[in-house]
Amino acid sequence: MIVGCEDTSVLVIDINNSKINSVFRHVHESEYLLRPHPYFSIEKITSLVLTSDDRYLITGSFEGSVGIIDLEKKEHFHSYENSHLGIYLSDISSLSLIGTITSTFMSNDNTRIMTASHDGIFQIIHLMKKELYGTIENVHKGLVKAIFHSNLNKKTRRS
Repeated sequence: MIVGCEDTSVLVIDINNSKINSVFRHVHESEYLLRPHPYFSIEKITSLVLTSDDRYLITGSFEGSVGIIDLEKKEHFHSYENSHLGIYLSDISSLSLIGTITSTFMSNDNTRIMTASHDGIFQIIHLMKKELYGTIENVHKGLVKAIFHSNLNKKTRRS
C-alpha cells in the first residue's frame, strides 16, 4: 500500500505485516530526496499513481509539481514543475490552488504521465525522457478531480 501525506511524506507499507518499508518525500527538481524544503509545510501530496510494473511512483502536489520516485532503487528519479505556475515563490502567501495537481494517471505502456490541475490544465510528461509532451489548456472551466486514459479510442484494423 502506498500512502501520500499532507506533510510531503510518501509511505510504502507492507500490508501483510503492517510495517513501513520505505519513506520518501515529494521533492522539487533542484532537491535531493530527503533534503528539507523551505516550504515543506505547503507541499502536500494530492495524487499518486504507480507504473504497472511497480517500479516508479508518481506524486502530484498541492504546488503543482510532479515527483517521480524509483521504488526499486529507493531514490528520487525526476521532478517536473508546472510551467504555467511559478513554483518557487518568494511570497508564499500568494500561493493559491491555481496549479494544484488534482489527478495523475500513468499510460498502459508506462511511458506517459498525465496530470490534471485545479485550473483545468492537462499535461502529458514522458517518463523516461523526462520531458513535457504537451499541455492542453482551457478544456474545462471548473475543477478537474480525476482523469483516465484508455486504448478504446484506437481503431483496430481487421484483415
